This record gives sequence, structure tokens and C-alpha cells, in this order.
Amino acid sequence: MVGADGKDPRRLFSGEVRGGNFRYVEFSAPRLSLDNRYVYFMIPLAAVCGGLVSLDLRTSQVRILTPAIGLTMLDKGAYRGYMVVVRRVDVPIDSEGQGGGTYPFWLYAPNGVPIREIGGDQAGERFIRENR
Repeated sequence: MVGADGKDPRRLFSGEVRGGNFRYVEFSAPRLSLDNRYVYFMIPLAAVCGGLVSLDLRTSQVRILTPAIGLTMLDKGAYRGYMVVVRRVDVPIDSEGQGGGTYPFWLYAPNGVPIREIGGDQAGERFIRENR
């Protein structure tokens, strides 16, 4: 992290994210929480989606939050500082070969706790527009 003036660089994280028997060392799409306490970033969790990770800047604790394909930070309204996460939810494959996964939009608190499902594409996009 570097100040707006380009001075006082500080390394936030160096290393790996562990999840089960796996270690992840590739990170992308970092986003800073509005309160400057957390950094969220993506890791290549699986072939069909990434994983959303949080880094607590006070404790340096790193935590995989959920399989996801993206997030949007909300900066106005009742959910200012929260995020909308497009999560991957596994759906069992039925006898007709249907299933695999869905990608509903979810509301997450700044500390990474899931609050509630918002819905599919239209509901999720509408919710983002109303709170951004």
C-alpha cells in the first residue's frame, strides 16, 4: 500500500492462501474496503470460478470467503461499505444431466460475513445500481 503522494510504501501481504490441502499464490483484482480495514482479492480456486479472499489489515488474517466470480463494493445507501458477491453454488446433476452450478448475487458485510441472497442477474444488477 502506498500513500496518495507515493510515499511510505507498506507490504500488506506476502505468501500464500491455504484452503484445505491447497496453497494459492496467484492473486488478482484487489479491492480495499471503504473503512480501510480489509483488502479483498480473488484467487484461482477452481476451473469454473475463483475464490474471494479477505485480508484483515489489523490482524493480517487471511480467509477464503466463498467461491465467486466477482464482487462489487457498495458506496452509498443503507449498505454503504458492504459488497455484492457473485457466488458459485453447486447444484447436483440430475438424471437428465442438468445441474452443475448457479451464480446468484449475495450481500456480504465488510467483515466477510454473508448477509443474504439477493437473487439472480436482474435482481443483483438492480440492487447494485440502487446502492452504488
